[in-house]
Amino acid sequence: MSTTAPQQVAGAPDVLDWSIKWTTAMAESASRTAKALETYAHPPDVYVGETPADVAWSENKLRLLHYRPLAPRKTRTPLLIVYALVNRPSILDLQSDRSVVRRFLEAGHDVYLIDWGTPTRLDRNLTLDDYVNRYIHGAVRAIKRESGATKVSILGYCMGGAMSAMYAAIHPEEVQALALMAAPLDFTDDSGLLTAWARPEHFNVDALVDALGNIPPDFLAGGFQYLKPYENTMGKLMGLQRIADDQGALENFFRMEKWSNDGIPVPGETYRQYIKDLYQHNRLARGEMEIGGTRLSLAHFTMPILAITGDHDHLVPSGTTVGFVEKLPTKSKSFLRCSTGHVGLSVSSRAHKEVWPKAAQWFTEHGESPA
Repeated sequence: MSTTAPQQVAGAPDVLDWSIKWTTAMAESASRTAKALETYAHPPDVYVGETPADVAWSENKLRLLHYRPLAPRKTRTPLLIVYALVNRPSILDLQSDRSVVRRFLEAGHDVYLIDWGTPTRLDRNLTLDDYVNRYIHGAVRAIKRESGATKVSILGYCMGGAMSAMYAAIHPEEVQALALMAAPLDFTDDSGLLTAWARPEHFNVDALVDALGNIPPDFLAGGFQYLKPYENTMGKLMGLQRIADDQGALENFFRMEKWSNDGIPVPGETYRQYIKDLYQHNRLARGEMEIGGTRLSLAHFTMPILAITGDHDHLVPSGTTVGFVEKLPTKSKSFLRCSTGHVGLSVSSRAHKEVWPKAAQWFTEHGESPA
């Protein structure tokens, strides 16, 4: 009786080796995921908006912050930063190495910033007239009183850029130079998913405001998250896995989380007018918008204007800012663009290398020289 040795299955060692590697990788991934979830559930203490400032003026919930200088003054013209009504302005002062506020201070600018505060039910009837002619104008007058300047330069970001443009159209004599950063201003091309969602046939803003009064931050944040559903859910967790052992990167991550989860409500009547006049009817870009009985004429934009945009901005596509600026009569138009997104314009290392030194220099060149 003859016997034969058992035949070796071809490729068996390779299959076993692959199986071991796969099992090890899955275990490591599970461990990283568990660590990421634990870190997310118990985040480190982080702080935002730490650049020293004093309150120069206040009204209702608003505080006008005046930052303490970090370098000799390069221009006598103060700079007012106007942020959106949706989130806290601390995104512009997130941390020392990624702070737009500090970049301007280091470049020798006298920097003020409007902190809108948190509206309550008592503020539901505030309109764009209140925000533009009462609050922004009040801040400008307070800055002029304190500084002795004859005009103020303005940097407006996102919705704050739209309100800054409205202010410049009504009060051009107050504005030395105007920078519009990722500002939703011209919807001629109907670009962007937010624009599509806001169309009158899809979005009954009257019913929403009538039902809710002030627009809750969760409603607004939810809409922004649905623009990039994967990136804002699993993508975020995957990113947290990769930096779980890097304390500095973790702190950066949670500073962004702290800011993004600290939304504020938008007064209902302001939201109603903003959606209707801009997103639904494009009245500002057409020169047809009215605030407080005053028509916002594009002819009043004769001051130097700078457009700052992100090539990958999914909230405010660059064309909505650039298209508006290109229509304006001013002879001094400048454009800065960066390969980043909406929030990245203020916090990315690329923007702080490529955009903000140039923007600070632009404001210096278009401000009054020191005495």
